[in-house]
Amino acid sequence: MTKPTVFVHTSCHEIMSGKIAAYSLKRMSKNTDKFDVKIIELEHYPHLMKYHGYRCIRNKREAAWYNNVPQSFLPLRFIVPQLMGYEGKAVVIDPDIFAVADIYELLTKDMGNKAVLARPIYSKNRVIGHNSSVMLLDCSKLQHWQWEKEIDEVFNKKRDLQEWISIQTESRENIGELEEEWNHYDILNEHTKLLHNTTQITQPWKTGLLYDTSRLNNNVQGFARFGIELVSSYQKIAKAPSKRKALKSMMQELLLQKERKLYRQHPDPNQENLFFSYLKEALLEGIISEDFIKQQINYKHIRKDIFEILNKVNYSTENVLQRITKKTAKLHLQK
Repeated sequence: MTKPTVFVHTSCHEIMSGKIAAYSLKRMSKNTDKFDVKIIELEHYPHLMKYHGYRCIRNKREAAWYNNVPQSFLPLRFIVPQLMGYEGKAVVIDPDIFAVADIYELLTKDMGNKAVLARPIYSKNRVIGHNSSVMLLDCSKLQHWQWEKEIDEVFNKKRDLQEWISIQTESRENIGELEEEWNHYDILNEHTKLLHNTTQITQPWKTGLLYDTSRLNNNVQGFARFGIELVSSYQKIAKAPSKRKALKSMMQELLLQKERKLYRQHPDPNQENLFFSYLKEALLEGIISEDFIKQQINYKHIRKDIFEILNKVNYSTENVLQRITKKTAKLHLQK
């Protein structure tokens, strides 16, 4: 029998948060011997990596997919049933999702004969899709998920990427509703089971870094991407080789400056504290090393003052969660 498994899918850009996400799953479980946790990285899947720069359809509009932007790992989530040999149950989560409750509770949840459980996406009080950033999967019912074939369909423009990501391509009869606390968007309270730091500009591990909207995802490349391609084309015909590099750099900066800003501090200190408590514990336990953190700082994947933050962490994960419980109790008393 295939052991239930949680998959954290990520890329080199989000590998540190992915490792902390994986750590949190075991950290918060009392059933650690009953399930596995695996990290799957975009860079290890050449069938997807080879489509760097290819055009696709997303939201019924032409877009492009680049393997070197932070959100490029999204299509990887649909390979999970295949990795499970189309047997057993699995959960797949984004690398910016952290456990607050025992994930084994989700792995053993009654799926009501559904193949997929995911949080619904609403528009005007109507379900228009489901958020695949957290999915509970009955892999035996998903043998039609043929990942390589579906990737090819995306880049042959036969499959809308957004419809795939929001599970609109799956039969409605196969999908059930996952409670919001299993995919809590930037909410940490007494009900939260999986915290999803989905607002990228306030992710705690990135505060102070350059927030470049042209490099966040593959949805709409925007004016900046068009401008860079235009500059590259002009570079090919410029007659003064010595000036081409400076010209390209200057024009790129001009085209991008309106889209550039910095990652901000998260408005909820409890969510910041939760992440850093996990990070410090993982460091002390040898799950990650100081050298790894330094490497990620050099790559500009995480904030440069992260060691200063960790030196100030004098609280545990339990302390953070106790504060949340006390805060909620106080609010109830005020009512």
